[in-house]
Amino acid sequence: QDEDEDEVLELCYLPTSPPPPSSPSLESNHTFLTEAHPLTRPSMRDVVYIPSEGFIYCLDHSGDIYVFISSGNPCKLLTVWRSSGLDCVSSCLTNYEYLVDATPYSEADLDNLQVGMREDLSVKFLLVQAGGQTNQNILMAGCEDGSLVMFNRRYGRIDFRIQGHDTSVAHIVSNTMHSRVVSAGNDHVIRIWRMYPFAEEALAPMFSYYTVTTPKNLITGLDRVFYSYEKPDTCTFITVMHDLTDKKNKYPHNPDDDHTGAITCITVSESQRIFLSASVDSTIKIWNHNNKLVRTLV
Repeated sequence: QDEDEDEVLELCYLPTSPPPPSSPSLESNHTFLTEAHPLTRPSMRDVVYIPSEGFIYCLDHSGDIYVFISSGNPCKLLTVWRSSGLDCVSSCLTNYEYLVDATPYSEADLDNLQVGMREDLSVKFLLVQAGGQTNQNILMAGCEDGSLVMFNRRYGRIDFRIQGHDTSVAHIVSNTMHSRVVSAGNDHVIRIWRMYPFAEEALAPMFSYYTVTTPKNLITGLDRVFYSYEKPDTCTFITVMHDLTDKKNKYPHNPDDDHTGAITCITVSESQRIFLSASVDSTIKIWNHNNKLVRTLV
């Protein structure tokens, strides 16, 4: 990929027959990250990459989180947050990135912010040094017990927890533009949360959508939630779109436009205001902002 094109991140997980190395690492280059050697627990569930800081957070199936730094090649393993030490088993990860108010902060101003348990002296120092004009990142996870948590990345601990679902969380995604976090549980519920980065109670539930089954893929883009689910017994493979800000808005489409095979992935192009879905039926479908089929690529 050319250097002037948008950066692409791709992870590859290799099979693990040989014994794990004492120092796991990820090979990295201009656009790709690949696992060079098997990790202690190689079966990964999710990964979050924070380009502005160079940190990579890899979640394995036991709920352990491996923290890498990508400043070198290969990437270096900094630490492992064990699920036993975190008192939760994470099932999915997301990063909420926000731009702090550009008004310069004084140390006194920062002390008065209602950051509650998530107060972090290192973050306060960065804010003062940057005059309040720096992006901050909050690493979040959905857990097997249905809760949503926020991590203190400096100390590798949980600083905030809220119960979100009756069963395990299958997906968690964030939308900074509209200050939203979206979680989908195996209880067939999608919850829309309002995010307050500096508040002690950082997440507030807004409304919920009820689904036929657990979404297989879920993303946010623009002011929409876009997800797919399938019912193999009836050979239906469906994409659904909801509004992030108003539950009353509906975006149905013609069922004849749906895929005829399992949907493998979905994505969004915010600049073009389109959503895309790919399927094992060898097609890519392009949907507009109102969930109407624009084109099918074969």
